Amino acid sequence: MPHGDGAKLLHNFFSASLSTRAATTDGTASVGEIALSSDGHVYVYSGNESVPTFLASARARLGEWHNLTVVADFATHTSTFFVDEHYLGTFPFDPAETYTGIFLRGSLLAYAAPDSTAQTKADYAAHFDRFSIGVVSEEDCEE
Repeated sequence: MPHGDGAKLLHNFFSASLSTRAATTDGTASVGEIALSSDGHVYVYSGNESVPTFLASARARLGEWHNLTVVADFATHTSTFFVDEHYLGTFPFDPAETYTGIFLRGSLLAYAAPDSTAQTKADYAAHFDRFSIGVVSEEDCEE
C-alpha cells in the first residue's frame, strides 16, 4: 500500500465509526468521533466538520474485533479516545459551542465514499457488537 497523506485519502473510503453528540445552547454538536478506516488506521476527530481534521490516529488490523471508546467529560469539556484500551489522546470540545452538559446520543455509523475502478464498497463490511453508553454522575465521582 502507498504511504503518506495521499494514501490515506485514497484508501480511507470506508469506515466503521462511533459518534457522540451533546446538547448546546444552539442545538447539538459532536463531542468526538472515532473511526476504524479501510486504510488500516483508527482516526479520532471532532465530528463537527464535513471533511474531518484528524486529531490522532493509530494502526489497527482489519478483519479483527476492536474496542473503540470515547469518554466525554462534561466537567472539563474534553473527550478522551481509546482503541483496544490504547490511549489515543484527550481533546477539548469545540470551543465555538456552548455545551449544556446533556449527552444526547451515541451512534454507530458506517461511512462509504463512491466506488472507484480499484475499490468497491462491496469489498468492506462493518460489524458492531456490545455497544454501550455509561453515565457517571457527579455523585459517583465523589465516592
